[in-house]
Amino acid sequence: MTERVVKVYPKQEQLEDIVQGFNKALVHVQYLLANHHESFIDKSSLRALQNDLQVQIHKLEKLYKTKA
Repeated sequence: MTERVVKVYPKQEQLEDIVQGFNKALVHVQYLLANHHESFIDKSSLRALQNDLQVQIHKLEKLYKTKA
């Protein structure tokens, strides 16, 4: 039997999307830290991570500034 998830907060789906974005960035950081001994961390990887984080932060800012 499939249970239906009730969205109690109007912006819950958007928050879930933002959390997933932060989790992906965290996985990227963990990968870079785990493999730092095998190769150097290049600027392009750090810039990509920075951009990912900036996108998620912007989404979060936009979400809390808008009215429910």
